[in-house]
Amino acid sequence: MPVHGGFVQRRFTGERRCQIARAMTRLMTRFLFHCSVPDMLDEGIEAAIDRLHGEIGVNGLVVDAVGPERMAFRPRIADSSKIVSHGAAAWFQPTARHYTSTRLRPNTAPAIKSRNELEKIITAAAETDLTVAIRVGPFENATLAARHPGTACVDLFGRPHDARLCPANPDAREFVAAMVEDLTTNFQIDSIELAGADFGPGLYQIQRPIIGLPNEASTSALIGWCFCSACRQRAMDANLDPDAISNELKTLLDSLPSLMPCPESDFAAIVSGNPRLRAFAAIREEIVSSLLRSIRKRASRPLFVRTTSPAIMSAANPHALAEHCDGFVLAPEHSNDRLPLPARLEMHTCPPAWNDSPSLVASVYDATRQRHDAIEFLDYGTTPTPCLEWVRQAIRFARRKQM
Repeated sequence: MPVHGGFVQRRFTGERRCQIARAMTRLMTRFLFHCSVPDMLDEGIEAAIDRLHGEIGVNGLVVDAVGPERMAFRPRIADSSKIVSHGAAAWFQPTARHYTSTRLRPNTAPAIKSRNELEKIITAAAETDLTVAIRVGPFENATLAARHPGTACVDLFGRPHDARLCPANPDAREFVAAMVEDLTTNFQIDSIELAGADFGPGLYQIQRPIIGLPNEASTSALIGWCFCSACRQRAMDANLDPDAISNELKTLLDSLPSLMPCPESDFAAIVSGNPRLRAFAAIREEIVSSLLRSIRKRASRPLFVRTTSPAIMSAANPHALAEHCDGFVLAPEHSNDRLPLPARLEMHTCPPAWNDSPSLVASVYDATRQRHDAIEFLDYGTTPTPCLEWVRQAIRFARRKQM
């Protein structure tokens, strides 16, 4: 083991420092900043960490190791890279032995080629006493859906989705479990955050309206469930007819006037009142719960689940998932949800969520009083400099009140 400057020693020192820091602050809310790898690379890893740690005062980072398709405006970058665009990709170099049981492999972002920039971020963070949680969004990936169309979700008309993998598919399930094993085995991280390891917001969500259908979330929900071969097999194994289930949804869809809102404002109410749909919804929940159970067995770090979609669409029931994870990551609108495990609360950093510094300061302070495990600020790379100052003030005020 190297005495000075070697990787093993730095890794041990960084991990030990993180353990001490967590022990000292376990009764206080921690403050984390969500970061994108390309944003940190373009700013400079050392410069970004110096600002996050020394100026803003966060306890740790949440880094997208496997992120979705993204186009972002980054106000603090001055040159032509102010706007960044990339597809869904992995921002690390995978270790092949973890993926021998699945046809899928992480599609590493072309921007990092053969470099392992995620390791550089983790090492630099550890040297400044910052923890690193890794966020993995495994199922929203157009590249993998195109390479392996059999793993994609399928709508009730038999149309494969162009970017969404299905959590019921055996290859997709093994793929995400292998990725979590890879990341927790080969990187010295604090925890894993699974983002969307479920059915997501539905195959056709309100953000992607279909011409000819009312732009209503409840209407989109009617065609938002998956009927791929794996989901259909799960239904048949439970003595349910998948064709009858899809026909129930088609009948509801056909009953809609072409330009009128859905007559039922709540898709969950439609499901609860229909025995066939209700039974299939329970199967979907079991698909997600069993997936998380298999992932947990392969994770050597604490596992947090980020659920930002309605449970009727994602099939991620927090109370069913609590047995298989260590906590949850909540969207701001769910800050008051009562959950059986510790929760990290996501919080936006700038307008339109907040108009000024006092608003953010007050909201962060209120969140700390709710005893959340951590506050996660979104998103470092797209936050303007004045709003970073708002975050700094909010953290300082909340800490002072917690003393």
